[in-house]
Amino acid sequence: MAKKSKRKGRKAPENGTKNMAAHPEIPSSTSPGAAERDVAENINPPILSPLVQESSGDITVEDRQELTVEALQEEPRHQTGYPSCSNISEIPPVSLAADSSSSTLVEDESTERTSDLEDIIDVRQPVVAIMPPKPKIPGKLGRKVTLISNCFPLKFDNIYVYHYDVEIIKLGPNAESVRIADDCKKYRCLNTRLNRKVFEQLQGTDEHFQGLCAVFDGKRNMYASKKLPKDRLECQVLLYEYSVEFINPFEENTFKIIIKAVKKQDGSCVISLEPLGALFRGELHSVPQEALMVLETVLRQSPCLRYVPVGRSFFNTPLQDESRPLGFGKEVWFGYHQSVRLGQRTPMVNLDITATTFYKSMPVIDYIAEFLDTSTDRLMRIGSLQDKDIVKLNNDLKGVNVKTTHMSYPRKYRVFSVTRENANALDFDLEVNGVKRKITVKEYFLEHYGRRLMYSNLPCFQVKAEKAVYLPLELCEIVKEQHSRKDLNSKQQAEMIKFTATPPRDRFSKTTEIHENCDFNNDPYLENFGIKVLDHPLKVDARILETPSIVYHPVSVRPKNGSWNMIKKQYFKGTSISKWVLLSFAHPDHCSRQDLEAFSKSLHRYANEQGINLEVCAHTEEATPALDNVESYIRKMKREFKAELIFVVLPFEPKDLKRNQRGRYNSAAADPHTLYSEIKRIAEINIGVVTQCVKGVNVVDRGQNASFVSNLCLKLNAKMGGINNSLMPQAVYRFREIPVIIIGIDVNHSIDVDSYSLAAAVGSVDEHFSRYSVTLKAQQNEKRNKKTLEVIREMNVMVRKLLMAFYRNLRLKPKKIIVYRDGVSEGQFADVQEREIKKIREACTSLEAGYEPGITYIVVQKRHHVRFLPERGGQNDPGTVVDSQVTHPLNFDFYLYSHFGMKGTSRPSYYTVLADDNNFSFDGLEKLTYSLCHTYVRCTKSISLPAPVQYADLAAYRARRHLTSYLKDLESEEFCSINAELGKQLVNIAGLVSNELEKY
Repeated sequence: MAKKSKRKGRKAPENGTKNMAAHPEIPSSTSPGAAERDVAENINPPILSPLVQESSGDITVEDRQELTVEALQEEPRHQTGYPSCSNISEIPPVSLAADSSSSTLVEDESTERTSDLEDIIDVRQPVVAIMPPKPKIPGKLGRKVTLISNCFPLKFDNIYVYHYDVEIIKLGPNAESVRIADDCKKYRCLNTRLNRKVFEQLQGTDEHFQGLCAVFDGKRNMYASKKLPKDRLECQVLLYEYSVEFINPFEENTFKIIIKAVKKQDGSCVISLEPLGALFRGELHSVPQEALMVLETVLRQSPCLRYVPVGRSFFNTPLQDESRPLGFGKEVWFGYHQSVRLGQRTPMVNLDITATTFYKSMPVIDYIAEFLDTSTDRLMRIGSLQDKDIVKLNNDLKGVNVKTTHMSYPRKYRVFSVTRENANALDFDLEVNGVKRKITVKEYFLEHYGRRLMYSNLPCFQVKAEKAVYLPLELCEIVKEQHSRKDLNSKQQAEMIKFTATPPRDRFSKTTEIHENCDFNNDPYLENFGIKVLDHPLKVDARILETPSIVYHPVSVRPKNGSWNMIKKQYFKGTSISKWVLLSFAHPDHCSRQDLEAFSKSLHRYANEQGINLEVCAHTEEATPALDNVESYIRKMKREFKAELIFVVLPFEPKDLKRNQRGRYNSAAADPHTLYSEIKRIAEINIGVVTQCVKGVNVVDRGQNASFVSNLCLKLNAKMGGINNSLMPQAVYRFREIPVIIIGIDVNHSIDVDSYSLAAAVGSVDEHFSRYSVTLKAQQNEKRNKKTLEVIREMNVMVRKLLMAFYRNLRLKPKKIIVYRDGVSEGQFADVQEREIKKIREACTSLEAGYEPGITYIVVQKRHHVRFLPERGGQNDPGTVVDSQVTHPLNFDFYLYSHFGMKGTSRPSYYTVLADDNNFSFDGLEKLTYSLCHTYVRCTKSISLPAPVQYADLAAYRARRHLTSYLKDLESEEFCSINAELGKQLVNIAGLVSNELEKY
């Protein structure tokens, strides 16, 4: 946090017992597999666990060879072929390049999308990952520079701590026990904030804790600086200070706490921090996870009591003048990230500024008005909400805590769903004196509470799954301090970036302020456990890699600051387009026929200058912007003009119109974003024709701008089978001898179904690493401890298809497989190694017995908080790589800045190798990775991730858009969003999409 909190934080417990006042006891009333199918295949862009897993071979560190980009011809450990693929007919890749109208790639990432980590750190998760050996020799290529990190060295004595298991049980009426803080499937699980509150009360009142300092992770683990008098203790705590955010008031708030020593193999409950020292001295070759978690829990104790924890970040409730509204019922909270990481020679505390989204604490009626961009008066006047608005509300508010306002005391509930029927029509059976009768929600609240509902035309909250309990929206408020994990819309994203974009120098100044505000030197918990955080961050040795040459026809270019241009250059391989048309859905008053013709001529000129053989536009059609017309117009263009390509001009949005045009805006026209989705679905799924969409405002304002039209030509050439540029001519020269396939993988959880996700994998199909085949899977999410596992269960099926596509196009069998995998957290490395990498090997042997190409599997992470600042000031140059000091002592990992941050807010990508049969050196893998960041077809810039990973993300995004369109076509959109049967429908839809795409 940039400023010290104005509210005083809680201090660590001192000796003695706190004075406590009695709390009145007032009773409160109460009221209630995974089938997977292919989504798509053969769609081609034209173009942090610190632990260790079983090695896949007998390679030692000494055996590691220099494997650079130019040395890909070296033999991997295994080579064989799969003749079973020889009879597969050649199928050219189909384009999936993104349109200019789709969301742009934001490289200046200054906002945090907080992960779905619960506010707990589970130290008991089994550790089974075994990582490939780290190369002994760090990278040497590039110009040396010194950077300042935001990691502060951590020092500790060779201390011993005592480990205890904590079980908290809420005592209800008649001394009935209700377990909390355990498996949510078995017990009623209250949040960790309540657990900490109970434990804090215990420390201040129980005699066993006098003179003893203990920390608690909020779930089950307690670490004490001294041994408790007994190995098992049972205590009771009565919470005198209550809050509706924790429990329902006026109940008996008594908790039973059972504390038991966690016995180790030697029979004691002692954890020593000495193994961490042995790790850094090179005497230990696995991470002592328990010791690491002791450090993490001790460092988290104070901020967890002072602030609102979200994952490993901490947020302060903003004062009124500090509020930063995002619109639609959300606001930005600012805070700081803190985590313990392992450096090469010392543990470190990683500190960084961060921001995330919270729900506004407000009446639900006001929230809905803001969320639906309307007014409370209009909500009262409308007959009822539209189905699509109910679906939006349900998706946004499901799981949110609300409190009631119609009784003398508030009660807290968690929203299960938003009902389809309004309070006037929604009824239930009410039994009074043995007589049952139907009563509506509106009638019930009038009879029992004397509340005449003003918004009875609106739906209700259902707050219990097993028993229907309904609450009118107007009698509820959003409980404060609730983190939102919902995706931000484009307006919210723009506001978020505006609030959070921070130049590197300012960011590091704020990091220094965070360190000062944390006041580690005076933290009583750290002092009691003998832990110190040093005042100055680590300086690291880095290198700036040489920029790769980008090969065009007939020249090559070296990017400057991660960018280059197409002036006096032609594509490496230009495509030919003989029949294309221009189809405009923009209103003629906004985009005239003269505008369309000028744009068409400009496109023809620049395309041919850059090497595309583009004929003159065959036809220009002005169409009515209605969804019902889309398919007929596209079929007409293909049937009458034999169009290979349709350029589609989208309607203007109201914000794009000039003042004198706004009166002529056609409000009945289809929304441009909805129209775009429908165009893509119909063109790609129903008809099979390539489209390129462009915003109408860009045709008018930038239709003759060389830079804008050239960027369109980049996508156009790639979509139609051309190759924009090439890299590494030396590697291409030897490619036929040692074929290599590069695979990018991503998982998208943002489809309209909570329990399903889309996995996408792309694989190169040419020697230039510029064209890729694609396969996708819809799979049911698998969860562990309430967290979604990122593992792709049918990885073998997906990779097999990519290998077959490679063979179809090149008649060669890959001898090396290099995989870049996005979207995996450190805690899931072991799962990925055990299941995904194993299934990749199964995919190979399924094609032919004994076919075992060398596999290198690299996880790419962007959602981390390690940052670097050049000692000389300014921002980091593209190509800046760090593979020492702040990297892991055992793992093969590195940080790479591969792109130029337009606002100086870029973050490095973090790469961790989970398997390496190909024996890469640091220099070899870093150079290959940096080179692949220059092959993205949408722009003449390097990007923050290797292009295959970005293509996988685009593929998943496109498939999600198709699925969303299908979902909206079903009879009940609400049913599609919240009914448990949706899973079966989604699988059928996925199969339909896959079958349609296979037709072309």
